[in-house]
Amino acid sequence: MRKQLSLLAAAGLIALGSAVPAGAAEPQYILTGQPEVFLKPYPQSGSPASSRIGFGVSYVIPETPEDIPFDVTYRLDLSRLQGIAEATLPAGSENKGCTLTGTTVVCEKKQSHPVRDGVAVLNLTAAKGTKGGETAEITVTGAAAGTTFAPRTAKVTVSDGPDLAVADFPVGTKPRVGEQQSLRPAFTNKGTKPVTAVRMTFQASRGLDLSGRYGNCTATEQSHLSCTLVGDFLPGVTYELSSDTPVGLKANTRAYRETLDHSVHAVPAPASPGAGPLLKAVPRTAALRAADGGDVNPEDNARRVRLSVENTADLSADETVLAGKPGETVKARLGFRNNGPAWIDHSVDDPENPGSPVAFLDVRLPEGVSVVKKSTACETRTDLPNGGTRHLCRSGTSLSENAKVGFPFELKIDKAVKGAKGSVTVLGDEHGYSLPAWDRNPANNAAAITVDTAGTSPSPGTSPSPGTSPSPDAGTPTPTTSASPSASASSSSSGTPTPVPAAGGSGTTPQGGLADTGSSVLPVAVGAAVIAVTGAALFAAFRRRAGQA
Repeated sequence: MRKQLSLLAAAGLIALGSAVPAGAAEPQYILTGQPEVFLKPYPQSGSPASSRIGFGVSYVIPETPEDIPFDVTYRLDLSRLQGIAEATLPAGSENKGCTLTGTTVVCEKKQSHPVRDGVAVLNLTAAKGTKGGETAEITVTGAAAGTTFAPRTAKVTVSDGPDLAVADFPVGTKPRVGEQQSLRPAFTNKGTKPVTAVRMTFQASRGLDLSGRYGNCTATEQSHLSCTLVGDFLPGVTYELSSDTPVGLKANTRAYRETLDHSVHAVPAPASPGAGPLLKAVPRTAALRAADGGDVNPEDNARRVRLSVENTADLSADETVLAGKPGETVKARLGFRNNGPAWIDHSVDDPENPGSPVAFLDVRLPEGVSVVKKSTACETRTDLPNGGTRHLCRSGTSLSENAKVGFPFELKIDKAVKGAKGSVTVLGDEHGYSLPAWDRNPANNAAAITVDTAGTSPSPGTSPSPGTSPSPDAGTPTPTTSASPSASASSSSSGTPTPVPAAGGSGTTPQGGLADTGSSVLPVAVGAAVIAVTGAALFAAFRRRAGQA
């Protein structure tokens, strides 16, 4: 499953992801960034105008945190900018770990949390002697042990003249699932010269579907639409899409907190459009307020709209049976799943839950069972009122519909204890005091962990091996793809579990669900399982500069 996300950076839409060659392995991490940045030509007098471009990274798979590489090296190749643009690396937290040497930026990043991250920000100015029309590219690559990155390329164009700005247009921000609305986005030419072609781009998070197929538009699945409008767009005039050629926006079954990014840029007129009717823009008779800001690479060239859809998601814990003899160490993948229909994203795009896990898993082992090795996304706590021990595991920041998340454990069956039971409980926060507004079925948030020492477990796969030496892959969790999360422990989605004794003493497993997620996000997009995702990431400074609904 894939998660595709989109974010708004300083100069416009960040289109997530790069094309992967046919037959290539799907990348685990996607480099993100503005697809294009525009520069004013070098002036005859005075200093050249500066534009900013940012790059980031979002994870695609998996949904459990420690599969994010801890040490990553990113490289920005600026060699093709020579004679066209000059690049500098501004000081700031977004460029921490980055150095510019010659025509290469190298960024050494330490990523310890499963959130979409910033890579680097560049300030660009046109090189001396540029007149307009020059183009170049910046290529970004990433490298980390055990994973792959899709490279990212951004186009740099020197352009003289027009200044476009996104104008306000009506959007229903609280649609119902299945509801479709017709959008007529608008823009204003705030410059002093006419524009003969405008590229209008839409990027929706994965709970939204874009529709409207026109000869001058290209679409990527149902979440991205890029259209080139040809005409004579005059200075000082606001234009909007014609009423007979709107763009459709529909909240699909997985919608919850969603985003729609929209941007406009002046571009060279295409040679000819494709087949079919053309998307058209007409002068607006009663102009609404245009967004404030920018210039050739204006911060007012893009807008993000946040939508809140009434929907639910149902997280359920997986029941697990540990099969083995006393003294043996068995592998188990303890986890939960999202039964949908909505996907949930707590990315940095969600102001009420910035970077927080979607859920926590509270693990309490049966009496007679001890931990040999556990997922690095889990921490041991001794904060139970009865002094017992629990293990608290953190999910990733996004969770697609139908996703399954498992945390690998290696557990030793120290002794057989008749009737011993442990539990796994899905929580919305580490304390488990609140239920989320979107999970309305808390009855399946807990499930039992039981021990089968008699060999009657139906669990498939290999038998557990004696001893306590952990296998080398025990700390690398990935989303499970079947109901049996390990070779030595069987698992199934729970029905209606009852409280079970906590390990280390009496008491019951908390029945708390997930915390209220509040409003808004991404969204990622990101394909699904970690979505696409719909998320999501990048620079808070960028988002503050972009207009928001």
